[in-house]
Amino acid sequence: MRTKLFAAGISVALLFGITSCSTKENLLIEKVSSTIELGTKSVVPETFDWENDDYMPTPSTQTIFVPWATGSGGLDAFYGLDVVLDYRKADGWKLVYSSFKSSGPNLIDPYFVLYNVFRGTLRIYIYLTSITNNYSSYMQDYVYLNTMGSVSSPILNYLGSVFVDKDVNIKAFNSIRPKPLSGGSPLANNQWYMVEYEMAYDPGIGNLMCDQIRFQISTDYYNIESILLSGEGKTEISGTIGASSTSVQNLISSELSSAKKGVAGIIGYQVLTALGKIPTNEAPSNNKVGIDSLFFSNLVSAVTGMVNSFFSGIPSFAYSLLNAIICGSSSSAGSMVSLKAETGIQLEGSATNSGAVGNWSMYIPGTYIPGTVQGYVPLYNESMGVFYYSGNNTLYMQQQTGVWPLEIERNGVTEYYTESITLREISFDPDGENYAHNLIFNPAVEELADITVVKEDLITRYPNGNIAINELEEEGYVTDCPYINNYPIPDNIEYGVRFLIEVQPKSGAPASYIYKTFKLQDYLVGGRGQLPDAELKERVNKYHTNERVD
Repeated sequence: MRTKLFAAGISVALLFGITSCSTKENLLIEKVSSTIELGTKSVVPETFDWENDDYMPTPSTQTIFVPWATGSGGLDAFYGLDVVLDYRKADGWKLVYSSFKSSGPNLIDPYFVLYNVFRGTLRIYIYLTSITNNYSSYMQDYVYLNTMGSVSSPILNYLGSVFVDKDVNIKAFNSIRPKPLSGGSPLANNQWYMVEYEMAYDPGIGNLMCDQIRFQISTDYYNIESILLSGEGKTEISGTIGASSTSVQNLISSELSSAKKGVAGIIGYQVLTALGKIPTNEAPSNNKVGIDSLFFSNLVSAVTGMVNSFFSGIPSFAYSLLNAIICGSSSSAGSMVSLKAETGIQLEGSATNSGAVGNWSMYIPGTYIPGTVQGYVPLYNESMGVFYYSGNNTLYMQQQTGVWPLEIERNGVTEYYTESITLREISFDPDGENYAHNLIFNPAVEELADITVVKEDLITRYPNGNIAINELEEEGYVTDCPYINNYPIPDNIEYGVRFLIEVQPKSGAPASYIYKTFKLQDYLVGGRGQLPDAELKERVNKYHTNERVD
């Protein structure tokens, strides 16, 4: 029978020298960074009843409330109660690891990890005690895959983009966390912080040894003078701003000197609606989140209506979401949402007063562990993630163009030009199949929940950022006549297939819904001959009658 391991607290310097893992009877934890040392060698991780306890396990000389306690450095400084109170076992949360313990010296920057099996989200709760220089600094968190040789995995592919490219595996993800809702310094001692990562299901993770692949997670702090989000300067960050890479890189020190595409994320419906109601000088709706103002306003309206009618079904207007989780919750605070939208990211000014908070290394649950291993075992030891996409991702298109002469009388003189109409027809698959059969679901989740593909849509994303849903026809008009505007089919259009997936726990707990969009590779089949003259005339008339510019 195989076991699966979890190691915590190993710095980057030590990580590459470790090649094996340990049973529960012989556990080892070590944490080393420039600022802290946990002093937890040869300690068995303590489990605790996070759902009912008031305090974390700590030595008698130290008292730390649970993160959702009121008025004691709790997470309510950053999130609404729909997020803060979302920790119940019935809703799918499992304890993966905890560095808290009830004996020894006072704990320095302790943390614990919960994982939600119905959403595929990993949450790390960190309690900071070692900050000596904050200066209104922001916390940056950083997760990357530390692998041996040619080992690769899609497990981080849901981070950093709203269009998931199944053929490009993400190696690392950085994000900058928001400032408190009530103002004040984003970083402080004796304060809880939370980072959350959505995991993609990797069906091959069980074939990897624990020393071939693992998570390296670190937290740092920076004082950011200003940051450009979608071209607008911000001195405050209200949402989570993140970017991903296929190599191991640091978002602030390596990435932000030049513009980079990333994501702006919001965790919590209450935070979303609060930000949508606070006007700023930059936009009628609060755009501190760093996404297009109009899109943000529409997002607030759509999610508000969706959450209000959540238990009576998902309304059609919520289908504008490309990447989101609408979380089933038994909490009295109601349903929670986790949203992502693309944004441009670039550092403006400088990042000063930086410092390390901590580094943790952990074996990935689901990897194969032989009987003679060293290190920490994860308390939850199944493969993570709800689903992934594997198989054909080709989008089929047929295109036909009609070209004809155009005559225009001006001041008694006939001028001669040409004009053309291009019609592009799009189909998922010429054989009539959709893409849902390419989804692979995690067997560990299927044992606990019924997973249903509720809806599948074609997504078209234009270069200006506009999104169209199920637009199966595109039309372009081009002429060399200087008196009529051109409307060609844009280059660099991106296509994707978006799934709405319901995860209904067999226990009867509230269902969760996951929106996920996967990138499609467009393939032009070719033309089908000249358009009929009557159809050409009908299509081109609208450009002549409505688009004249002289």
